[in-house]
Amino acid sequence: MLPLRGTPRPDLKIAVKHHVPLTMINSYRALAEPCDYPLHLGVTETDPAYQGSTKSAVAFGVLLAAGINDTIRVSLSAPPVE
Repeated sequence: MLPLRGTPRPDLKIAVKHHVPLTMINSYRALAEPCDYPLHLGVTETDPAYQGSTKSAVAFGVLLAAGINDTIRVSLSAPPVE
């Protein structure tokens, strides 16, 4: 198990992925204070584009407003036309 404090490895980021925005928000908040590793916000959503976009916007909006992020990615599984 990697320590949460210390000299971070430049090749390591921590990602918490969950489809429920509140679970994601609470998990990242719990990690942000004790963790020196970069936090990667990422959602891979299997819901239709509208639901996936909404969930990503809610979770990312709260976390970005709190300054909790180092990298970010949004992946939606909807057809590209949508």
